[in-house]
Amino acid sequence: MIGFFGDFSDFIINRARNGTFDSESNARMATFIAQCGRCYVTNRPLKAGYRQLHRLLPGYLGGKYIAENTIYVCLPIHRLVHGTHPLQINRLLEEINPTPEQMKVINELRVQAKMPLLEYKTVQTDTRAA
Repeated sequence: MIGFFGDFSDFIINRARNGTFDSESNARMATFIAQCGRCYVTNRPLKAGYRQLHRLLPGYLGGKYIAENTIYVCLPIHRLVHGTHPLQINRLLEEINPTPEQMKVINELRVQAKMPLLEYKTVQTDTRAA
């Protein structure tokens, strides 16, 4: 299926067809709908192949793929939440240019993932005509 839902709807349809619609499938569907198809951090629409289902309590700490423990984020945000390499983190921060509120949410997600906090100052762009 092509369009906004892309791989998400294909995933759900295929799981339903082959009888493997499980709690993870339910979490994906419920989370996507609850967030109106938008990134939890940036509130931008989530495009097919560009969204990640993030567990608030990580799997290695016993977190399950259930609706109450999952959020959808865009790929760069997910990489930023779990990132450890300083160059990759800096590149992602420059790409995303998060607002102070978004940075607060990113750091909250990093704390839950047992990752160190990040510091970043939003780059202000001048949108006035010259």
